[in-house]
Amino acid sequence: MSEGRGSPSDSSASAAPGQRLKAERESRGLSVQQVAENLHVGVDTIDALEAGRFAALGAPVYARGHLRKYARMLGLDAETLVSAYETAQAPLPELVPLKPATRASRFRVSPAVVATVIAAAVTAALGWVVMNRAERPAPVPAPPVTVSQPVTATEASTGHPVAESPPAAMPPAAVAPPAAPRQDSGRPEGGAERVRVQMSFTADSWVEIYDSSEQRVFFDMGTTGTTRAVSAAAPLRVFLGFADGVQLLLDGRAVAVPPEAKRGNLAEFSLDARGHVRPERKR
Repeated sequence: MSEGRGSPSDSSASAAPGQRLKAERESRGLSVQQVAENLHVGVDTIDALEAGRFAALGAPVYARGHLRKYARMLGLDAETLVSAYETAQAPLPELVPLKPATRASRFRVSPAVVATVIAAAVTAALGWVVMNRAERPAPVPAPPVTVSQPVTATEASTGHPVAESPPAAMPPAAVAPPAAPRQDSGRPEGGAERVRVQMSFTADSWVEIYDSSEQRVFFDMGTTGTTRAVSAAAPLRVFLGFADGVQLLLDGRAVAVPPEAKRGNLAEFSLDARGHVRPERKR
């Protein structure tokens, strides 16, 4: 775009990115619907970008990706718009009040005084230990204990001791058999089953996947011609920014996204371990 047109793209870099996109679109005579179809997104996404409502797009990575694609379509400098967005989103530095400096105490203890106090304490402790040992009476040894053995009838009649037979050996204690090894069912706790989801991209599309505990396990934009995969505990919650550009395989089986799970090119649905798709309630 030449400088002679005086287009809105010549405005300063500090202008709001959404306002610059809207002004450039209007100067080209494009409608919001035309832009949305060209970028494969919903009309509400274009409205949010131009109005500066970036929080409605989800995480910052969504906003940056949409800004770049929109700017490149209009022939604007994408990185300048992204920098303006990041500057506007940067939090203000927190002002921390400085604590007033306390006046140092004028009273100082001489090192010699400290050494004298320590030496006196050590001397007193040693004296107490010596006195305590001197006053403690020596232990009196206990008299030996003699154990008398009973005289048997044989010893009484013969007058000779009879050798004692060794005591009978005690039977060994019963040993419990080792516990059978616990078999692992291969499933995480809570009954969830791990599955593998493969995504093949025939067009650029955002993909967001949550596992059975609502932990986000994938959050990125797949580019045309690439393949990505993720392993997680089912059931999964899946969001596709451009559903027609993503082919899903669950453990090697193709997943068909029904029309009721789509809203334009957007799709949001639940996917269980058997590949059943349930549309999510529109938010």
